Amino acid sequence: MLSIPNMLIIKSVDRNVDATNIACALIRRLVEEPVILIQIDVNSPPDADLDSDRLLAAGAREVIRVPATRETLREDLAAALSRLPANVRLLCPSPWIREVVRPGVFLAACSGDTLPPSAPQTVQTDLIVRWNGQDLDLAPTELGFRRGRWTLRQDATAVVLAGGGSARMGRCKALLSARDGKPLIQHTIEGLEPYFREILISTNAPESFAFLGRPMVPDTTTDRGPMEGIASSLAAASMDRVFVIACDVPDPDIDLMMALLREARGRDGAVPMTPAGHMEPVFAVYTKAILPRLRAALDRGEKRIIRAFDEDAMAFPRLPSEDHIRSFNHPAEYEAWFSQEEPDTVA
Repeated sequence: MLSIPNMLIIKSVDRNVDATNIACALIRRLVEEPVILIQIDVNSPPDADLDSDRLLAAGAREVIRVPATRETLREDLAAALSRLPANVRLLCPSPWIREVVRPGVFLAACSGDTLPPSAPQTVQTDLIVRWNGQDLDLAPTELGFRRGRWTLRQDATAVVLAGGGSARMGRCKALLSARDGKPLIQHTIEGLEPYFREILISTNAPESFAFLGRPMVPDTTTDRGPMEGIASSLAAASMDRVFVIACDVPDPDIDLMMALLREARGRDGAVPMTPAGHMEPVFAVYTKAILPRLRAALDRGEKRIIRAFDEDAMAFPRLPSEDHIRSFNHPAEYEAWFSQEEPDTVA
């Protein structure tokens, strides 16, 4: 699978919506920024050249046509992209490219207020929006491009857990300096902001984080650990899907976060699992459907959130390694992270 965070894939889910029209509308929105269109040619339709003309007229800087078959697409696409400037905005109105590409954003569009019965309800789609014949029902501020990748604000809440005692660190982890000089929790929130309509801080020490100007959620009952913070935040969130992240995860994997948001649709949640079978419940997405089970587990005196899971109602995507989600509990771990060059995982 090719990871191409600077690519936006467009898909039509009914016959009344033409993907080229959607691409033209998006290009017109981004007229001040260079956009390159990627067209995948398997059996080129007779009007392929006309589509290219329309895309260029809308403001595309270039239209690159990649002749390929499904068998050779990955290699042919990688070769074509290798000749382009790094981090240029890419649009692709060929939805089946998703078979080999993990894009920054995957949009689908339909006409009318409801999806046609035949529309595929795939978890690969980040958002399905309405096409009114001229433009997408998508506010300009919802779609963006930051640090080399497309961003899409989700109908979801992010919760930063900042309630731990930090005993092993010896000081509050959330207020440690990030590489940019800001408190770590501020660094994390600013990285999440382009992706969520709401961001909450789970804490029982609101005075420590008042400078952030963000809503804070105290535990309904104290001294019950992270599960209480998650349950209280789920109850307070205005969105159904809630992404939970510990304050000591300095470089969150945005691709993983987006995948969890997709996987959680229609479920209790999505929790990543390491190759050895260890779950990462504080880098996960939960929905409000799991809240009664969390409360019941807390009332039984459970401390481990996995005791509340109905595995048939959860998704457990596999991580590539045991330490893929990096956090730190000791000063040496923090100092080692701080001295490293900042990665591109935080968009």
